[in-house]
Amino acid sequence: MPTVTFRFFWACLTYAYIIISQSAYTALKIVLTRTKKMKRMKLSLPYFFDLGKDKEYEMRPLKDSKGEPKKQASWDVGLNVCVTPDEGEPNEPYVVQITERHEFPTFRAALETYGYKKFMPNQPNIESAIQAYKSIDNGNYAKAEKIGGVVAWKMVLAKTQQ
Repeated sequence: MPTVTFRFFWACLTYAYIIISQSAYTALKIVLTRTKKMKRMKLSLPYFFDLGKDKEYEMRPLKDSKGEPKKQASWDVGLNVCVTPDEGEPNEPYVVQITERHEFPTFRAALETYGYKKFMPNQPNIESAIQAYKSIDNGNYAKAEKIGGVVAWKMVLAKTQQ
């Protein structure tokens, strides 16, 4: 009996050491694999660093350039989203929570309603912000906007990261 207790104790101690010594990235990956409602979103630099901070809103077309509904179009208030960097950008992911969801007919309507700086804080004016959105995915965002409008989400850093 003492051998079993010692082995159990040692296993618990080893597990605790592994958990404590893991990097934030690995710990986040463990949390994400255990969270069924977690969705993922890729962002390129510099927007990857700004979401949930200077960049309060993220916006995507409701449909793709062929008119098919995008999976992200159904994301709603309360959903946690893991934000990951684009390929080749060595940054750790983080989690944001959707606090508002709004649909608009155009990028311009959303940017005018909430202010372009809340979507793209590094753009000098609303026209450059509109052009930046329309140029995403080799211009497919511009086509998709005309077909089905856009969805805008207000996102904040998840409570565990503030």
